Amino acid sequence: MIRTFVINLSSAKGRLERMTQELTGLGISFERFEAIDAAAAKDRQREISAKRYGTWAPSEVGCLLSHSDIWAIISQGCDEYAIVMEDDLHFEKGLRRFLNHPFPSDADIIKLETVGQTVRTSWFPKYSAGGTSLYKLHSLHTGSGAYAISRQAAAHLDSQKHNFDLPVDHILFEPFHPASHPLTRYQCVPGLVRQDVILPPHERVGGSLETGMTDRPVFHAATSTSIPPNIARRALTRMKRVQAP
Repeated sequence: MIRTFVINLSSAKGRLERMTQELTGLGISFERFEAIDAAAAKDRQREISAKRYGTWAPSEVGCLLSHSDIWAIISQGCDEYAIVMEDDLHFEKGLRRFLNHPFPSDADIIKLETVGQTVRTSWFPKYSAGGTSLYKLHSLHTGSGAYAISRQAAAHLDSQKHNFDLPVDHILFEPFHPASHPLTRYQCVPGLVRQDVILPPHERVGGSLETGMTDRPVFHAATSTSIPPNIARRALTRMKRVQAP
C-alpha cells in the first residue's frame, strides 16, 4: 500500500483516534506525523519567505512547515508516491480502490479532496476507474487536506522554501506559483475526501489543523486551454458538481 502520512497535533488525540478508525476501516495504514504547533512555528518562521503580503498567522506557518517537513522525508525515501493527509477528514469508500490504481506517469500532485470552488480542468479525463476520474487541474483549488505527491515533486518543493510566501494549499495548487509552477497537477473527480470545515455544521466532528478557514461551495468546470476558445467559452457555462459519490 502507498505510504501515507497523517499530520496531527499531540493535543488533538480525539481527531487522531477518529482518523485511525476511519483509515483502518478502509484498510489504509498510515504514519502519524507530529504537526508543528504555533509556538514552534514562530521559532521556524525564518525558514520560509519573508516576501508575503500581509502577516503570517502562526497556524499558517505551522501548517506549511508540517507539510514541508513531510516533503523532505518523501524526497529522501524510495517510494515513487506518498499520500499526505491532515487529521480532520471524511472519506469515501472508493478511496482504497482508487489508491490501488496506477497513477498517470506525469502526475506530480493528485488532489484527492474537494473543498469547494469552481476549478478549470482538462476537457477529458486522463483515466477513469471505479467511478473516479482524473483530470488535469488548470486552476487553483484550495485546501491541503489530502493529496498524493511524487518523490520528484516533493524534492522540488523541498528546494523552494525561499519561495514559500503563501499558505500551503496555494503553493501546491496555484498553477503559476513560483515554488511549484513546473509541476503537473491532477484533480480526482468526484472528490474522495472532504475536510470537516466544508461540511454542514450538523455533519462536522469539529476542529481542523489550521483554524480560520471558511466554508466554500463545491463546483467543478471542465474546460481546457487546448480546445478552441469559442468552445471553451461555452464550456465555462456548463458547471458540474465535484462532490463525494
